[in-house]
Amino acid sequence: MNIQIKKNTFKKKNKIYINWRFFTLFSIIFSFLIILTLRIIFIQVFNSKKLTYEGDRRTLRTELITNTRGIITDRLGYPLATTVLVNSVFIDPSIITDTKNIINNIRWKALSKILSTSLNKIIFNIHKHQKKNFFI
Repeated sequence: MNIQIKKNTFKKKNKIYINWRFFTLFSIIFSFLIILTLRIIFIQVFNSKKLTYEGDRRTLRTELITNTRGIITDRLGYPLATTVLVNSVFIDPSIITDTKNIINNIRWKALSKILSTSLNKIIFNIHKHQKKNFFI
């Protein structure tokens, strides 16, 4: 007995089959990426000044703080020692070249009046400390 088996003569058709669920999911994800990219561009290019201002307004603040430098207080907050502001005048004798006209200069006269010293004493100190810096 010879049984002949016929081979399937059906040819498989090479169809590109895309599942509709896969296509829907892919299109939703792709559209979200496009929307996100457009939003990032909008924020960076068109809205950057406003957002920078809002961010600075939330993080940068200036507050006035009373200056208590140099005050030593006890545990109850009473000051024990304080710093006293003092104004001082500094003269560099090596810069002063014309010491002959100091007597006639109005500014030097005003300085001697403010310091309550004679103008001759200032001139003497300038000549005495020719190579040094000193305070009056």
